[in-house]
Amino acid sequence: MELCKALALTVIVFVRLAGAEAQNSTAPVLGSSVMKNGWQNGPNQRGTITIIWSCLSTILACNWTILHLNVPGNKDSLLIRIRRKAKWMLITILFPEFIFSKAICELQMAVDDLYAMKQMGNTVCWEVEFGWKLKTLHAMLHLIRKPFMPEETAYSESLSISPASPCAPKVKTVTHPSAQAFDPRLLRGKRRTWTLTHSYFANMGGFERYKDLQIMPLTANALVHCCIGKDHDPLPALSLQKEDIEDKSKADGFVKAVAVAQISWLILSVIVRAHKRMPISQVEICTVAFAVLSVLTYLANWSKPKDIGAPVRFRVALDTYNCEASKFTGTPIFHRRMLAPSENFNPAGVSRIKNDFVRLEGYIPPMAINMSIATIIFGGLHCLAWYFQFPTDAELGIWMGTAVASATIPTAALMINTVAAWSIDRSNSNCWKAFNGPEAVSSNEMRSYIKDTLRLTKNQELSDSQQHVKDHWIDLIKDLDYLKSDLSNSIRSRFRDKVFFATYKNFISRWEHYIPLHLTSESFENSIKIKHVPRIMSARLQDTEDLELLFALINIKKFVHDQEHKLNKTTRLWQKVSTFCFIIASILYAAVRLTLLALAFAALRSMPEGVFTSTWTRYLPNIS
Repeated sequence: MELCKALALTVIVFVRLAGAEAQNSTAPVLGSSVMKNGWQNGPNQRGTITIIWSCLSTILACNWTILHLNVPGNKDSLLIRIRRKAKWMLITILFPEFIFSKAICELQMAVDDLYAMKQMGNTVCWEVEFGWKLKTLHAMLHLIRKPFMPEETAYSESLSISPASPCAPKVKTVTHPSAQAFDPRLLRGKRRTWTLTHSYFANMGGFERYKDLQIMPLTANALVHCCIGKDHDPLPALSLQKEDIEDKSKADGFVKAVAVAQISWLILSVIVRAHKRMPISQVEICTVAFAVLSVLTYLANWSKPKDIGAPVRFRVALDTYNCEASKFTGTPIFHRRMLAPSENFNPAGVSRIKNDFVRLEGYIPPMAINMSIATIIFGGLHCLAWYFQFPTDAELGIWMGTAVASATIPTAALMINTVAAWSIDRSNSNCWKAFNGPEAVSSNEMRSYIKDTLRLTKNQELSDSQQHVKDHWIDLIKDLDYLKSDLSNSIRSRFRDKVFFATYKNFISRWEHYIPLHLTSESFENSIKIKHVPRIMSARLQDTEDLELLFALINIKKFVHDQEHKLNKTTRLWQKVSTFCFIIASILYAAVRLTLLALAFAALRSMPEGVFTSTWTRYLPNIS
């Protein structure tokens, strides 16, 4: 009986629970209508994490795709390449204006080399692509300064030297042909076009000469001013289309366009918020400043290949010619120029083109000018946050001070270095005047004398010994042109005083080799006439004034030494000033940049409510 009561109670409880579950259930009853809705708007709010993630994703997108590093070295391991990539990513985050300035310099280098190759005409076997767009770009890049003409080119033009086309048979024979001799006529019928991409590819270390363990990068500048038209010109045997380089590149135009679109999304979002007078976070302003320089850097690097893994190599016998391509590799900014601007970089041992290699030419190098402009833009964008709300007035004051400092510190450092450059240049100018004064031989007089002599022997048949002497005289006038260029444009490759004095000493030592001082003028004249000098040249040497000119040049050694000591003293002083200025400016600028980033993230702890209201830009495709 008790068991029956218990079972009945259990059934009643189960039925009541089942009824309650049925009443609370939201499942549709069979035969009843279902509620349906149309298009639903998403939430109109964004969280702090959303703001941070959108900014960080933009910075990461910039960092990962903005870097166009040069071709790595032949012995660089994967770990070295990863470390190098990470190092430059860190530099991009802390100093995006440096990356932008370097990109502009690399663009100018590539365009200038392409223009110089176009000016060479038939000397180049390739068809050089230099249309109206590149002409306009070339003019824009040289609105302030004229294109730099190396001494080698100036010398060739002054003597009207027009080397024969490399596509034609060589008149001069090579004693030891290269290991892989190639007949250029095999490629004569194939159209080959040298483009801006080719210039970029060469300047980033895409071409290498090698023999055994010796490696020599060939930049476009080296091809133009050293190799083309000579026996070691690699272009006649080269077949490399633009598509081949783009195939080696790890990012094409579409990938770059997608990256630019992603970066531009945040810029558009901030512009829309500013137009609607909605509050903006400080983190977004920092990211916008970063994104603006990133987009400009993308545009500057549009034609530059990205992440090329290996160069195109030419196997040649390096001892068969006098190739000086290493002189045209550029200058490493971090290693030499900024810490020791008056020191001269020796490129002889360069095996790859480093990522900080640029050409520091002109009274004020373009790299310094670009850095000043970029930092003014970058720091000026941070000044827009003056009108934002900060958690405290102290943070607002610190932000205002650091924003102004970030825009002005590099420019102030540039002005100090300009004063140092001007001081050394003035010393070089005074030295140049002294070399043309009454104590020294006039360089113009010496140059005119040699040029006239060379013209008189232009169409003469010379013996081997006479031709050797004539070639030596051609080297002398080239040295003299180098000397004049170093003095009158001493700042062109940054303070070249050491190069100048080395050139002058070499100039004198060459003369000493051919003018024995223990001989009298008469014996010197007779020995030169009999052994080496052709008839017309020896006739000129009969002039006593010419002989006095030669001997006077040798007798000014002490004068040269005194001038060198005076100039070195001035150079060392301003080098210390420049080095101290660079170190202090770098420390201050790094501290200012880190302070701005810290204030931007700290301000997220207390933001106006409108900062978290989204705009219509949330509907645009983006990775945030």
